[in-house]
Amino acid sequence: MKISNITYLNFRNLENSSIDLSDKINVFYGKNAQGKTSLLEAIYYSSTGISFKTKKTSEMIKYNFEEFISSISYQDYVANNKISVRFKNITGAKKEFFFNKKRISQTDFYGKINIIAYIPEDIILINGSPKNRRDFFDIEISQIDKEYLSNLKNYDKLLKIRNKYLKENRRNSEEFAIYEKEFIKYAKEKYGLDVEMESSDTSESFERIFAIEFMESYCYQIEVKNEHKTLAIDFAEFSWEEVPKVEAAESFDLVICAA
Repeated sequence: MKISNITYLNFRNLENSSIDLSDKINVFYGKNAQGKTSLLEAIYYSSTGISFKTKKTSEMIKYNFEEFISSISYQDYVANNKISVRFKNITGAKKEFFFNKKRISQTDFYGKINIIAYIPEDIILINGSPKNRRDFFDIEISQIDKEYLSNLKNYDKLLKIRNKYLKENRRNSEEFAIYEKEFIKYAKEKYGLDVEMESSDTSESFERIFAIEFMESYCYQIEVKNEHKTLAIDFAEFSWEEVPKVEAAESFDLVICAA
């Protein structure tokens, strides 16, 4: 696969342009704040529909403009193709994805071009939390495996629902049990576990298995309990230094409370 051209309109501070790319190595150089990173972001965004700098799509629109579009032309093993992403900054608007001028879903769009971006901030993959590394691999694997992408989307959706029920203290409701069962199914797929759990003990067993994972990644509060102490942690101001030594924590019961 070869990317031959990047075209963008009203993307950040970049002048509207169409740039032909070499099929070998491309080097962008210039002074600070001249748009080198924005150009790389435009290439990455045109390939994936997501940014490595922001989750707010509206931030990528050039000042005083209401929409932007970015496109990539590429050649695969079969033909020459073009993919595009368009976004209008109006209430309720969503990103629009196109393949050879035909509108498609984001799921179908994602993975047309396989791309990896590595920027200085990604040093967090080495010295940051495991969640950063999991998120990185989730993004990359999803580009080449549609089933993995589908499972990941279902997992994230069910996780939000599950946490909402926990926050509202509706753990014992019939609806929660249904969502919990489906959530565990996709979590087992995501983490590659081969675990069988009885229905009455499903939630408790699952939380014991995934306690450390969810402590760090998805919850705002936990309680660490044993016979002598209870430690409550606010994840908005969380530090691992507040948690007792791991060897001591291993004997604790970890009760996860979402917020």
